[in-house]
Amino acid sequence: MTPRRVGAMFKAAADGAGVPATFHALRHTFAVAMLRFLQREAQTHPDLNPLLALQVLMGHADLATTAIYLRVVATDLSIIESSVDDLYAALL
Repeated sequence: MTPRRVGAMFKAAADGAGVPATFHALRHTFAVAMLRFLQREAQTHPDLNPLLALQVLMGHADLATTAIYLRVVATDLSIIESSVDDLYAALL
């Protein structure tokens, strides 16, 4: 299955549910939430490098691509976390 096919399937599901969403936005949301989680985990596991772990999870060849998410997390974590919490609560 290709990434393009996964994106098309996600779009069809989102359209069918009447939800304005893209696979890219879902991937971005996952990356930001996972980076924050990995940063918290690194506090008790000093051998964990959150950015390198996220790079592997995202499949990025270049660490600079993954580093973009650092800027998002650094902007305002409380806004991001509350937005994700609100989105999750709305889905339940």
